[in-house]
Amino acid sequence: MALSVQFFKGFNRMTDQYIVTPRLVNQQTLEYNKLCDYLADGSTVTATDVSAVMKQIEKKLPFLVGLNVKAICSPEGLTFRPAISGSITQAQLKAKLEARKAAETDPEKADKINVDREIQTSDLTVSDLTASIVIDLPKKWVDRFHSEAVFIRVAKSAAGGGTTTEGGDGGSNAGGDGTTDNSGSTDNSGSGSTDNSGSTESGNDSGTTDSGNNGSTENPAAGETYSIQAGVGADGGGSVSIKKNGVAVAGNSVEATGSDTVVIEAVPENENFQFMSWSDGNSQNPRTIQPSADMNLEASFMDLSKI
Repeated sequence: MALSVQFFKGFNRMTDQYIVTPRLVNQQTLEYNKLCDYLADGSTVTATDVSAVMKQIEKKLPFLVGLNVKAICSPEGLTFRPAISGSITQAQLKAKLEARKAAETDPEKADKINVDREIQTSDLTVSDLTASIVIDLPKKWVDRFHSEAVFIRVAKSAAGGGTTTEGGDGGSNAGGDGTTDNSGSTDNSGSGSTDNSGSTESGNDSGTTDSGNNGSTENPAAGETYSIQAGVGADGGGSVSIKKNGVAVAGNSVEATGSDTVVIEAVPENENFQFMSWSDGNSQNPRTIQPSADMNLEASFMDLSKI
């Protein structure tokens, strides 16, 4: 198997230096029925049997995970488990209290609202939380992927359309470079990292709006739907919010077309944490995305108390 990769140069405002980051391109899609055929091939079951099991997993697994169950779904340990995210900062609390005070019609009650009080754990309510499903890949899977995957360097066509394969990098082993995502996303190949919006210089010279089009000069297909996923890395430290066309979205993913505008924002858990960058090296926050491919991003935070 081979992973087609393009490389892009951008400017990281957090570190005040240029950075070169990779993006996967030319990714293929294996349709559901063909996947069932592939899984059944060489086994004692049919594609129909595989499909029946898949449908049962699809139907029952979310219910199990919703009961706070960690479900192990393969002999090697493929695991689905629940996770939660959500936070409120001192600044967010103050803004909330100021709004409450301004809306209070009773002057005596308004005077009792202390907008500068210290934050308490009770200020974060269950309505502020978002539940998600995390997928933990077995180590053997990751090891096999690293040992079998190779990179093929792909350059943009001189004519501006399509891509051409560059010589020199084909066949380089993926090794242990961390391109396999074991952080709970459903995209475990790293293929969601398809943007460079925080850069003053991007692969398609488009400025700071994230088109996610892998450097191609083609315009996004407005009618095609893409999955935009954004979460927090394994070390935690905050949460991520998503807005689609200015409207807040519940959860850590949203379906959008090329005509939609998606904004993702990393919110530190408290004053001890500082947002550093997204999993593809981009550091823009909030980050604006004009979808043209599936994306899977994670926010990383620095624990300032450990410095």
